Amino acid sequence: MTTPSPHRHRRRLLPAITAALTAVPLSVALTAVHPVTATAEPGVPQAPVVVFAEDFENGQGTTPALLTAYTGLPPVNQTYDADPAWLTACNGWLASLQQATTTPPGSSCGSGDWQGGPDHGRSPGAVGGR
Repeated sequence: MTTPSPHRHRRRLLPAITAALTAVPLSVALTAVHPVTATAEPGVPQAPVVVFAEDFENGQGTTPALLTAYTGLPPVNQTYDADPAWLTACNGWLASLQQATTTPPGSSCGSGDWQGGPDHGRSPGAVGGR
């Protein structure tokens, strides 16, 4: 006659306990999830808050300025930078109607490119109704 090993029942019992301990928390977690419903109602939107504003008018005069040489109004004194590849071929210049139509030195503007440059400063204002 053979005597049953006392560890034999433990080997069968351990997987059953592990499965039960895993299944119970998993089923509780799955049943505890409730769909969230929206509680907001349509209404009148509030006025927007200006976080940052720049009109590129600080120090504008009769001499064109490259974007990288511009400094905004105090107290922020914002400065700007651009990719050097973009700052070629007449790009990156701040234009004003007060400026002459002659090509700014060092601008890389082609012949006739700058004549309309200062007038382009009027376009965004015209779109905005100014």
